[in-house]
Amino acid sequence: MGLAWKRARVLAAASIWVAVACGSEPGPQADVDADLDADADQVTGDRDVDLDRGENDTDERGHEPRPGPLTAVVATAALLEERVCDIDGDGVLDNAIANLGSPGATMVALFMTTLVQGTITEYDYRLVMHMPWVDDLVGPDDPDTVAIVFQGVDLDAPADPADDFSGTEPFYARWNALDGCGEPLHVMQHASITRGAFEGEGVTIPLFVGDPQIWSHLVRVEGRVAPGGSGMEMVACIYNTILELGGSAIESIGTGLTALEGLVGGGEGMGVPTVQGLAPDLDLDGDGLERVFLDESSHVESCIDGDGTVIAGNDCWSDPRMADGFSFVMSMEATSAVYADLQPGWEELVAADGRTCTDPPEQSLWTPR
Repeated sequence: MGLAWKRARVLAAASIWVAVACGSEPGPQADVDADLDADADQVTGDRDVDLDRGENDTDERGHEPRPGPLTAVVATAALLEERVCDIDGDGVLDNAIANLGSPGATMVALFMTTLVQGTITEYDYRLVMHMPWVDDLVGPDDPDTVAIVFQGVDLDAPADPADDFSGTEPFYARWNALDGCGEPLHVMQHASITRGAFEGEGVTIPLFVGDPQIWSHLVRVEGRVAPGGSGMEMVACIYNTILELGGSAIESIGTGLTALEGLVGGGEGMGVPTVQGLAPDLDLDGDGLERVFLDESSHVESCIDGDGTVIAGNDCWSDPRMADGFSFVMSMEATSAVYADLQPGWEELVAADGRTCTDPPEQSLWTPR
């Protein structure tokens, strides 16, 4: 990814901040179903996927069930201000962005959306969800299906990203989403679809902003699947820990900051000093919320544990006591795709990463039931 493109994204993101601060109207926005009642159409630019099927009773329609695989590639994503999930179980709905209040939350959500959306369209890999078997694709319906999440590798040679969201593009499952036996590392083994309403939980998803890759913990996802699997809209509750964010650089904007420094410092280290930073909002170890402090160059300087203990040094984020996290709510829109197979040569790549197959399954999760 070229430095000029990275700078262009920073400037584009900064222009969003200025537009919001000056009261300008933003461009086309998604009609996001943030309350997870699956009643909204997703509209982004000139894309309009109607996922509200209304009174569509498959029994009354009397159609013959059409089983098969369902694959979708994420085309758009947005960070939301709404609070949707109680991730840490304290009875309060969580969202680190929402904690900023207005107008700071709106500005941060737009800025982070710009970064995430840019990486969706510019990186070499796509975020793909694959269900090897759905009982009825027309409904769609399946009370207990497997939903696998992976980075998809385009089969085009030479690479041609122009058709990745065409609706028929095939993708390999990239090796980094596989264990030593070729089984998926990121999978919802008991997802469900009820007349198009999708529910799943307990998986990690890649956010294309880090090096090494940042995988966010997806606590819950709900949404809507269009008939035939021609499109999906989802709202996901996700989080990342201080430790995970502190070890990953924000490669996509080329600032030299870690993801943790970018979140805590806000726009200061990116040339937009009016942008607020975020603070950890999930007390995952039960001793109070941790805090991270930056120096004048926007790098970590010290930390404070939830019990008030000061942890000095720019590597304080790696101390086991810094166990808390940041919560987010993200909407995604996906279009249909085709699962091709595991990435050719995955065995060698996985083995080189130290993964071995010691307990092969009787039946692969990739296999349609």
